[in-house]
Amino acid sequence: MNRLPILLLTIAFTITSTAQQPTGPPSAQALQQLKRDPAEYSAITKALAQNDIYLKIDGLRQYLRQYPRSAVKEQALEELLMAYWSTVKPPHSGPATQKVLFQMMLTANSLLYVDPDNLRALVLMVDEKETVAKETKSEEQAAQLHSDAIDLAKRGLRVLAHAQKPTNMSDAAYAQYISKATATFNAALSDASIQAK
Repeated sequence: MNRLPILLLTIAFTITSTAQQPTGPPSAQALQQLKRDPAEYSAITKALAQNDIYLKIDGLRQYLRQYPRSAVKEQALEELLMAYWSTVKPPHSGPATQKVLFQMMLTANSLLYVDPDNLRALVLMVDEKETVAKETKSEEQAAQLHSDAIDLAKRGLRVLAHAQKPTNMSDAAYAQYISKATATFNAALSDASIQAK
């Protein structure tokens, strides 16, 4: 069974629901650091201002390679994740889509390295690990993937318990975002309890 259409639908649901969660503006300290380096400031503003999504992806990737310790690395990674998603077009199959999904998962992993509590990345990684675990033929690999998904889902629920609504997000959009993220994490924990029986 080809897991690609299922994974794409899951990611589409996740990205669409989390797209409403703003990445948040850079801190005042981050902005001061950017202003001290005109080249870095120029690189990120040029990348973010691109109207062509492929140029935006290239610009963000180049920016992240050139400035790996950037004060706005998390925001740049989130923008890159969203840019990758916007390139996925029907039909949802083929090597190009698989490459985009791979890049999205690498970006989500990078986000978790920068911020282990990044909800968007946690939701994507839980979905990915659960989807792959259901499709793998190796019981050992499936058990490890489920274990990883459980750990990430538990972390996600802890993060949600302390999440605060961004000021520029409506109450309804925030409630929907929290509901969908909670459902994703609880589904992984539910799948795990079923697997244990």
